[in-house]
Amino acid sequence: MDAARDTPLGSPGYIPRPDLPKTPFDTSPPRLCEIREALQKVPHKLVEFALELFHIPACTVTIIAKYFSNLHMSFAMDGFTTGWQRLEVGIAKAAAPYPPFLFVAAFEVILIGARQVARGLKTLGGGRLPALRGFMDDITAILQTAPCTARLLKQLDEQIQWARMKIKPSKSRSLSIRKGVRDDRTMLSAGGEKIPLLADQPIRSLRREYTSELSDRQMGRRVQKQLREGLMKINSSQLPGKLKVWCYQFTLFQRVMWPLKVCEIPFSMASKMDGIAKSNMRKWLGLPHCFSDAGLFGKNMLQLILKSIDLGYKQEKTRLVLELMESRDEAVKAAGVTICTGRKWRAQAISRLKHKEVLGRTQVSRAGLGWGEPVQFWSEATREQRKIMAVEEVSQVERLCPRASREHGPAGRIPSTGKQPGQTSGKLHSCGSASW
Repeated sequence: MDAARDTPLGSPGYIPRPDLPKTPFDTSPPRLCEIREALQKVPHKLVEFALELFHIPACTVTIIAKYFSNLHMSFAMDGFTTGWQRLEVGIAKAAAPYPPFLFVAAFEVILIGARQVARGLKTLGGGRLPALRGFMDDITAILQTAPCTARLLKQLDEQIQWARMKIKPSKSRSLSIRKGVRDDRTMLSAGGEKIPLLADQPIRSLRREYTSELSDRQMGRRVQKQLREGLMKINSSQLPGKLKVWCYQFTLFQRVMWPLKVCEIPFSMASKMDGIAKSNMRKWLGLPHCFSDAGLFGKNMLQLILKSIDLGYKQEKTRLVLELMESRDEAVKAAGVTICTGRKWRAQAISRLKHKEVLGRTQVSRAGLGWGEPVQFWSEATREQRKIMAVEEVSQVERLCPRASREHGPAGRIPSTGKQPGQTSGKLHSCGSASW
């Protein structure tokens, strides 16, 4: 038996206890299917301390403690089966890992104790950002001076050692800015080792690469390179044309959308990527180069299940604006972050929805006032409904006012012909959706 299982952690220092939550807890037994992959190795005593600190009901704590204190395992081989063996501390962490909510609660104890020695940056709205922010086992510290940062790292190292864990300086990076210019003379340390500079060793997190450059100009070129390489791999395969389009739409398209959302990439760069993707889709589907975007992505007699990068970029940026405006974190909501999309397009779907609410319910076509389904107004919608409304507004504006393109002329209109096409005659057609 391992004696370290029940060894007390000792005194963690001053860790303020949060107030009692206003929302009642769900005291029903936890489902075992929630226990999945191992997130990190955290001691049992730290989990118990976190459950007590955050006012978890005693019945729930008892269920969790009984589950992790009596784990057994047997091994079956050819013609032989071992007996049930009680798992030790290290084996139990790998065989039956903690659920995500337990790991986050245990890690938040460390962050609360380290935040007591320094305050975060002051925002333009008058609030303050927390000195430490964590996403699972990743920690980000943003402070105003180097001495405050060193003092915070020292306190964080003490808290992590108290929790029987260890910082990995080789996987950390530091960046110091003095009067708007990068300063490589400031060196920080953690765990007795120096933290590498971001200028020397860039790092990737959540599929975004962080470098010493204080802008995302290089990200646009890298995403475009990723798109070109992905299209070349799909094109070199022996799949039929429609399956190549399927591979692009459900694999490569999703990979490109994430950096376009989180990085400050202008709309002009997204338009270039859209042109590259559309030329390949026309080739795979056997369509001529003069085939318009309305035929590929519009609602026609036969609608293809395709989505352009232009529309995806606009929808993702609109979602990002809404996520920041209605964030449950008060520090994020009060920061007043501006989403940069370039000069050719701006995320204005929310202002249009508010303007529609001012206008009220108006008459549409010859049906008469009050005909049809009731209109959902912005002020009466919930958080999830607002997200759906904003995305639908972007899609509707894209259909009614297509962007200027080479086949539509400089004003983005349908070219004038001897006989006007069906979309200008006001006739309604039954649209069908093509499946794979």
